[in-house]
Amino acid sequence: MDERKKDIDKLREFYKNKNSENSLQDSDDINKSKDINVQESESNYIDMKYIINKIKRLFTKYSTYSKYLISTLAFAIFVYLIVMFLDSYIINDMVHNRNTIIVPNVIGKSLGTGQVTLNDKNLKYEIIKRQFDLKLPKGTIVRQIPSPGRQIKENRIVYLTVSEGIEEIKTPDLINLTVRQARVELINSGLNVGKITEIYSDVTEAGLVVSQSPSKNISLNYNDPVNITVSMGSKNQLLLPEFKFMTLEDVEERLEELGLKVGSIIHIEDETYQNGTVLGQFPLSGEVVLKNSYIDLEVVKN
Repeated sequence: MDERKKDIDKLREFYKNKNSENSLQDSDDINKSKDINVQESESNYIDMKYIINKIKRLFTKYSTYSKYLISTLAFAIFVYLIVMFLDSYIINDMVHNRNTIIVPNVIGKSLGTGQVTLNDKNLKYEIIKRQFDLKLPKGTIVRQIPSPGRQIKENRIVYLTVSEGIEEIKTPDLINLTVRQARVELINSGLNVGKITEIYSDVTEAGLVVSQSPSKNISLNYNDPVNITVSMGSKNQLLLPEFKFMTLEDVEERLEELGLKVGSIIHIEDETYQNGTVLGQFPLSGEVVLKNSYIDLEVVKN
């Protein structure tokens, strides 16, 4: 019986100690939990403070924008009201209540006649351009804006382009130019090459312009022609033709016709050609020579 009681006492003591340890453990866990909760609370407080400050800054920033937008909108409304007022009470009297007029056609009329026509329709005019024209005389209306037939309000301005007539051009100096150079110079000036005449000249080289008609610095109309006279060189000069492969007899005859003379004859051997065939000459063909000049020949002699 005593032993049983001792066992019961030991068992009670064991559970008592066990409960005491659990109680201490629970107390530590509770304290740790409290610390964690405190840290989380502090962290949440810091986050909330940051968010609140951010919201304050955004509110301040957009509050400035809002004030600017409101001011701009108010100004726009004010301007709109002013424009509506002007349109309703002032512009309406100036424009909307004017009579509608069909624009008359003044193209091809003289400036004076066009002015009278426009004034009769209670319209004004303004010259915005003057230009050369091949067909319409000087002082004639070439173009108008608005175009004829348009409906506009009275007292409007009709803008006119007026002809200056045919452009006058000063003739360029063509003397001593080649025919090609003279043609380019005339075209660039707005003129054309007229009749081309060739004459002998002891002064001007062959192929160059000797004279022109009209002469330089004369006023002409656009596209007018200018006649030129071109030198053929001296009458005593001529271009030497080609004598190669001709017989000596034929060359002598041709030289006599041209007023030239046979100079030195150099005999050469060449089995390809017959005796008496001319194979060379000096001066060469195409060169300018004077009449009565001597022409040297190379002739075949086998």
